[in-house]
Amino acid sequence: MTTSSIAPATAADIGEARMRVTALLVATMWLEVLEASARTTHAAKPWLAALAGLAAQLAFTAGEATAAGSAWRLIGRHVAWGVLAPRLLVASAAETLAVSVAAGRTHLPRAWALALAGPRAGEGAPSHGLAAAFAAVGLLALVRLLLSAWLQARAARARFRSAVTLVLALWLGSRLAVWWTFDLLQGRSFQP
Repeated sequence: MTTSSIAPATAADIGEARMRVTALLVATMWLEVLEASARTTHAAKPWLAALAGLAAQLAFTAGEATAAGSAWRLIGRHVAWGVLAPRLLVASAAETLAVSVAAGRTHLPRAWALALAGPRAGEGAPSHGLAAAFAAVGLLALVRLLLSAWLQARAARARFRSAVTLVLALWLGSRLAVWWTFDLLQGRSFQP
């Protein structure tokens, strides 16, 4: 008689598997949204632009997971990168809708588009760093921040308030980096 050492899956294992499958579905959403957005700009190879955009999204998610993991460690919680990355990709699902709105794929009144996707849903590119840094600030960005905080709080077994503070601090830091980088690339300097 033989025995098997296969243990039954725990609820945590099933929950983690669900999160990873959901992250895979969100990655598919990103690919579709980016491909459709590339078509609206009449890109020569929209599928190539979509693949490059998905690669960039995954790279930024990996960087965000690294930064969030470090921030959680600073406040005394250990959350593995492999636990944070899928959750952050899932939280970016709200951003896929915002990108669709900003690309004009939805038929919304201008006021609704601006409220949901932020100033990037309007006409024209930002002219300075501050406008570039906050061009995506809309209701869907708020949804993404709150969803990210909720998912991270659960992963870190921390209070939601702590997670919101951490996510907001990281988000504001990234906005500051975008602002300064945009201005420096435009030749503007903060020195007199």
